[in-house]
Amino acid sequence: MERRMATSMQLMGRFDIKEKLPGMNEIIAASKKHWAVYAKMKERYTELVCLEAMAARVKPVTNQVLVILDWHEPEKGRRDPDNVFAGKKFIFDGLKRAGVIVDDNKKWVAGARDNIDYDMLPKYFGVVVSVFDVVI
Repeated sequence: MERRMATSMQLMGRFDIKEKLPGMNEIIAASKKHWAVYAKMKERYTELVCLEAMAARVKPVTNQVLVILDWHEPEKGRRDPDNVFAGKKFIFDGLKRAGVIVDDNKKWVAGARDNIDYDMLPKYFGVVVSVFDVVI
C-alpha cells in the first residue's frame, strides 16, 4: 500500500466549543435509555458545533480536511482519552451541517489529530477545533 503525504495545508478556521461534549460512556447510556434520548443529544451537540463554526466563519474546504482537536479536561477529570474523543462524532457532523466539509467520509476526511490537556481548571471544559484544507 502506497502512503501518500500532504503537499500543502491551509488553515481554514479555528473555533472553541466551550462546553464538555458527551463522551462514549454518556453516548452509550443515552442510547440504552431510548433511541430518542440519543437522537436529542446528537442534535443538540451537532447544532452547537455547527453554530460555533459558522460564528467563527470557518471557510469551506474544497479538498480533503485535517481537523486538529485540542481537548481541555479538568485536572481531576475521570474521563479517559478514548471516552473524551468520542465527541468527534458531533464535531464532524456539525462541520458538515455548517457547510465546512462536503461529507465526513474517508473521501473528504484525511484525518483528525487529538491532543488532550488535563491541566485546565474545572470550569474550562471544551475543545479547540482547527480545520485545515489538505492537498495530497
